[in-house]
Parts: sequence; structure tokens; C-alpha cells
Amino acid sequence: MSIWTIARKEWQHQLNGLLGYLFCALFVGATAYPVFFSQSYGNVFLSGVADLRAFFGAFPFTFSVFIPALAMRSWAEERRLGTVELLLSYGLPEGQLVLGKFLGQYGLIVLSLALTLPVPILVGQLAPLDWGQVLCGYLGALFFAAASLALCQFLGTFSQHQILAFLLCSLAMTVLLMVESTLLNFAWHFQNVARGVLDSRDLVFYALFCLVFLFASRQTLITRFWSRPW
Repeated sequence: MSIWTIARKEWQHQLNGLLGYLFCALFVGATAYPVFFSQSYGNVFLSGVADLRAFFGAFPFTFSVFIPALAMRSWAEERRLGTVELLLSYGLPEGQLVLGKFLGQYGLIVLSLALTLPVPILVGQLAPLDWGQVLCGYLGALFFAAASLALCQFLGTFSQHQILAFLLCSLAMTVLLMVESTLLNFAWHFQNVARGVLDSRDLVFYALFCLVFLFASRQTLITRFWSRPW
């Protein structure tokens, strides 16, 4: 059993039921709403301006709800059913299990982001868009999502209850969006990239954050079960 086997299993688990499709549909609706349906200035039809600031501005707070909802089942359900021990008993290293679960769920996030592409395409029909800025926004969203998912999966290792895992992850995401320190503020780093300012420091912040919490998840499994090399 390999990382990709675990990732494929996680991917299929999400899409075999209603949850994965509901996640994608709600995510697309939540990010498209401020652009086409809200009564604020971000509505391109009301303002008459082809502007995606409201679109990308919705990403951080949308992620703070949807990623905890996605990640809450990752470890809570495995612990409740006792399948973590079963997977580890097959000789699967903890690191591969963590990466496999991460990649499987991250694939669903990437799919959801891809499904939002009609939004900038439709706005681009109204007036010319800076597609470089759009690409930066999506790149920032991919890094933001990776760091958030790694954090939420780590927090999920501490609970057998999905609702408790969701609340814990949502609280952590809210703190990271509201914290005054710009160094740790997730929204601040994302806004920089979404404006088209591709500063490598913002991407490195997300990448390091992601790696730290993937490693922390692996160490948590080792501590809770037994020591095993990658």
C-alpha cells in the first residue's frame, strides 16, 4: 500500500457519497455569490465594474468553514472505527498515511477551485481582466488551502468526534484570520497574492506552515501508536 493508494481511497470516499459533491457545489456558490448575487459593490452587475476583489476576498472565510468541514472526518472517523490501527498494522508508515489522506482531500479542494473558473471567465466577458492577477489569486488560494488543510487534519487527530473536530478547526482558522500579527495572519498573506503581488515570502509562509503540521500529524500518530520510520 502506497501514498497514492491512500490518496485514491480518500478521494473515492469523498466522491462515493453526497458530501464531496455538496462540498464542491456549496464552495462554488459561496464564492460566486458576492460577485453576481449580493447587494454590495462587489456585484459586477450593480457596480458595472469587472472586478474580482469580492470573489477572491470571499476565499479565506469560505475556506475557514469548508476546510474544517472536509477535514473533520479524516481522523475522527478513522479513530472511531479503529481503522487507523488496522492501516498501521499493514506496515504502512505513519508519514505515508498522513500524506495520502492529505493529498486525497486536497484533490477535492483543487477540483472545487477549478469549478469556480467560470466566474472570472464570465466577468472577463464584461470587460478585460488582468489574467495575471487572476492566476496569482488562484495560486494563493492553492497555498492557503494546503496550509489550512494540514492544520485541520492535525487538529483532527485529537478527537474521535467529528463535530468537536469541526469546532476546533473552525476556531483555529478564525484565530489565524483575525490575529493582529501580519506575520501569522492567513488573510493578510492571501490578500497580498490575490492583488497580483507575487511575493515568495507569502508562498513560503504557507508552504512551511503546511509542512510543519503534516510533520506534526505524523508525530502525533507515532506518539499515539508506536514508533516507525518514514
